[in-house]
Amino acid sequence: MKSLLIQLVLLMIPLLALGLPYSSIEDLYSPEYDYDEDNEVSEEGDVMKAPGFVSETMNLVVNEGETIRLPCIVTRLQGFVLLWKKNDNIITVGDQILGNADSRYYLEAKENGNNLMISLAEPGDEGEFVCQVSAFKPTQIHHSVKIRVRPSIQTSPVKSLTVKEGEEARLYCRVVAGNPKPKLKWRRKGDIMPTGDEEIMGEVIIFESVTRHYEGTYECVTEDDYGFEPITREVQLHVEYAPVIEQEQTYIKTEAGEEIHVTCVVHAYPEPQVEWEKDGQPIDEHTNGFVINKSGDRHNLILLVVKKEFFGDYSCRARNELGVATKSAHVSGYAEEARILKTPIKSSPQSLQIEWTAQSETPITIFRVQFMAHDSTDWSEVDVTATKLENADWYGKADLMNLQPSTEYMVKVSSMNTEGYSQFSGIQLFTTPAKGPVKQKTISSSSSAKMSVNLLLCFIPLISSLITGKVFIK
Repeated sequence: MKSLLIQLVLLMIPLLALGLPYSSIEDLYSPEYDYDEDNEVSEEGDVMKAPGFVSETMNLVVNEGETIRLPCIVTRLQGFVLLWKKNDNIITVGDQILGNADSRYYLEAKENGNNLMISLAEPGDEGEFVCQVSAFKPTQIHHSVKIRVRPSIQTSPVKSLTVKEGEEARLYCRVVAGNPKPKLKWRRKGDIMPTGDEEIMGEVIIFESVTRHYEGTYECVTEDDYGFEPITREVQLHVEYAPVIEQEQTYIKTEAGEEIHVTCVVHAYPEPQVEWEKDGQPIDEHTNGFVINKSGDRHNLILLVVKKEFFGDYSCRARNELGVATKSAHVSGYAEEARILKTPIKSSPQSLQIEWTAQSETPITIFRVQFMAHDSTDWSEVDVTATKLENADWYGKADLMNLQPSTEYMVKVSSMNTEGYSQFSGIQLFTTPAKGPVKQKTISSSSSAKMSVNLLLCFIPLISSLITGKVFIK
């Protein structure tokens, strides 16, 4: 009650100072004045009429932090006073801000009125604002203000989640502030989602059984239609799994004097320990002739100057608390194993002509071919000259003679280059055809001609008899 009286007094002070369109204070509240439906005094004289509003009612929606401008312009202000209310509480009278009003509130003077200004809008500024003209039956204009609040989001977990391969992973995101409430979506930073989608709408994503390929940074992002910049929060997903090794080469061809890099690409989490071996013997950074380095997931063993004693099998072994993986590569200056074609060029009961190719960094001079019948115990042998193809490929072919008909033969090939003979290739099986000439299914043109001559010879005696008259046709 006391507060109401104070507000009433404050209202009356500027009214008395400015002068009233009434003969006394009592006249302001006198019921003898008759008002029409437009809230205007019915007595003669424009001076007694309450002014009308030039401003129109506004329903504002502003972003948090912006400035609010609420207009209150009337047709004639002389002799009247404007006051502003917020949610039915008086906040200004005339050009005065009342009480402990927020310093962000101020009046912008205009001809026949003013604008109520609110800087740095915040959620508490939302509400119903009324501008009122002082009169026995006050006239007023209403404005509605709503504040769009910049969204704030939170993820769970906040920074990262670690799960083992095969387990379920759940990432949550929620709006902790924001008006209107924005939509949420998930995406994967720098990649598509494991499901193949660009993004997934919703507050939560669930991966039922993760693999190492699910690892990455996931982003929760706001989405709205009100002009706010999207808000993003990141969660790192770590997947624990045993080492997996990818090897770029399993057979490395070289020649003496070259530098060779043996590389293993190791994927694992937690970080694995990687060890190198040659022919089962450990290699470390102190072993002569070798350099070991690492770049990200790539682990390199560098053979500085390759000699024959460096040829052999090199393996990298990666281990962490979840398992062990090993991959091997063979380093050699010898030619690669020959690849024998399965179909012979020619075949007969007593011979086969076969062909093959092999790769070598140094020239192949001789191919050595060994063959024997499947039920025999002694290998026969023939050497042939190699022919150069493109790049490091070499070609050879051989005639295998003095074979038995309808017999299966085993064949293998070794290649000789500057390092010597390579190991023999895997065995390829060939079978000679049956004994005797191979008969053609179609009749040749020469046999057709021979048949025509024989038929003609059969008719010669008959024709001769007809000519001599010894045969008569009745």
